[in-house]
Amino acid sequence: MIPSVAELQSSLLKAARGMGLALGVGEDIATAAPFILAADEPNETLAQLLQQMESGQISDVITAIDTALVDGAATLTDTIEARALVASASYKMQRVLVLINGRIEATDAAKIDKAIPRRETIDDGLWEQLQGFAARTYVPATDASRLKGAGAGLSDND
Repeated sequence: MIPSVAELQSSLLKAARGMGLALGVGEDIATAAPFILAADEPNETLAQLLQQMESGQISDVITAIDTALVDGAATLTDTIEARALVASASYKMQRVLVLINGRIEATDAAKIDKAIPRRETIDDGLWEQLQGFAARTYVPATDASRLKGAGAGLSDND
């Protein structure tokens, strides 16, 4: 699978919600999609990110980044998925965030360029895993769910 940035963003957001992560955490993860695709090892970065998301530990990474943005520094394990999230937050907030030896530091505002993602092939198994997490957000196609208001009903006119 060779996803676009938009496809990866929407899949990451849906997967985060399917795993029960907070909407804001999912949005921060989705925003990192171009940085994941621009990483030296996008498949490894995505695989590690999914593991962190599934375990719930990704919230700690997001909290550390937010703490660094507010307080100027925080402690964070230096991993490939953390680097993608730090780069994304730097771009989003236009503040320089540096992750060195488990310490993340924020400095003054600066003009930061967005990563230029490459059209990378994402491993099919990894893409299916991501889609599986996203599928947790889908409403089942049953008569019971339709009676509760899911779907378009007899005609899709809205």
